[in-house]
Amino acid sequence: IKCEKVLNALLIIDSLCENAVHLLSHHELNLVLRLKSLRWTIRHGTSSFAPVALMFYSAVLCGHLGGYKEALKYGEIAESLAEEYPYTFAKTCLMSLLFVKHWSAPLHCCLKPALDAYQIGMESGSLHTAVNSCNIFCHYALWTGKPLSLVNADFQAYVEQAIENKLEIFSRVMLPSWQLVQNLMGRNSDPSAMSGEVMVEAELRQSTSGGGHLHHLIDFSKMWLLFYFEEHELAWNVIEEGSDFDKVCAGQHIICRRAFCAALVAFALAHKTKKPKWKRRAIKVVKQMSSWCEVGNVNCVHMLHLLEAESAALSGAKDRGQIREKFNRAITTAGRHGFPQDKALANERAGLFFLSIGNDYWAGHYLTEAHKGYLDWEAFSKASQLTIKYADYIPAIESSKLEMVPGVARRAVPFSYGACPKGSKQCINLISKMACAA
Repeated sequence: IKCEKVLNALLIIDSLCENAVHLLSHHELNLVLRLKSLRWTIRHGTSSFAPVALMFYSAVLCGHLGGYKEALKYGEIAESLAEEYPYTFAKTCLMSLLFVKHWSAPLHCCLKPALDAYQIGMESGSLHTAVNSCNIFCHYALWTGKPLSLVNADFQAYVEQAIENKLEIFSRVMLPSWQLVQNLMGRNSDPSAMSGEVMVEAELRQSTSGGGHLHHLIDFSKMWLLFYFEEHELAWNVIEEGSDFDKVCAGQHIICRRAFCAALVAFALAHKTKKPKWKRRAIKVVKQMSSWCEVGNVNCVHMLHLLEAESAALSGAKDRGQIREKFNRAITTAGRHGFPQDKALANERAGLFFLSIGNDYWAGHYLTEAHKGYLDWEAFSKASQLTIKYADYIPAIESSKLEMVPGVARRAVPFSYGACPKGSKQCINLISKMACAA
């Protein structure tokens, strides 16, 4: 583009989108502005703003139009263009990781690119891009079942750096998932509550106006905690309150994780209440999950297998061996695809099914494997729940394995800063800390 007026207009659009908090709120404004940028790119030619405009179009195809294969094509064009404009490379990569790449590539393959985008963002002075790349890295590390002590350390390091750089909005976005990690590790007296050392739910909800993305992230973590600790009715209430979740988070991997949890909650309620409405709701999600797998989303395959096993278990099939094969398929696939936390979950669901039909042998086998899996993930409160509730089916283990890990995990975190030193205290009530920083 040679016209200076057009370039200035594109610069203004880019700045406005940056201040729209990278799609964390005002996503309608971001959508209109980015598509305007794409229109001018097509009309006037390429510029340093073209890669982001094309990648955003790919995001729209994934999130709103279901054009996943076409989105990958435009995404590749955007990435090749970004190589000519180093300043926008990190931002283009960020959008690809958040909206496009996970629809075809294993989620594990998104971790290193997220760190690369962080590094480039820091080197180019784009702090928004850098810290948002950390945001993606931490969430993907959590969803791919990395040990919770390591994920906890990354969350803390990222949040503190975001506060130091006056980017409190990004630190707030991380708090719900960080609190979920804390609860699973056993660092909250009420493991299903979203108020603890990291955040106070009511205060965090009040810290943003108009609901939107942050409120949905709180509900997402709350929903998973309620499901993990078998408060299924409350979990479904949270799910129903987020009726516009898929619209606000369109194209992001979080909608797949939410759908997975919603179906599991519905299946659990179907077993408990025997009401057909819960099965209908669960089957609706199974069909959606199947369509995602058909377009090449490898990150949903193990989820689909578990939901199919749940469906078979609910149908009351007489062939118990076939049902066990379906659960085994879900367990094996989750393990091979690198989702150890979902492997533990699949074992748990299989164990509960066999417990419900009075098969103590297989119930004990699967519940024991689930218990081991949760311990390996360092979800100590969940492992403790299984030990207490199903003590007759899980062999006694050394009590030391269930001790809470003291302090923050000490390791070389993947960024240019370190975790808190040994013996330091966790960030208590970070909302207050943000207020002081502001």
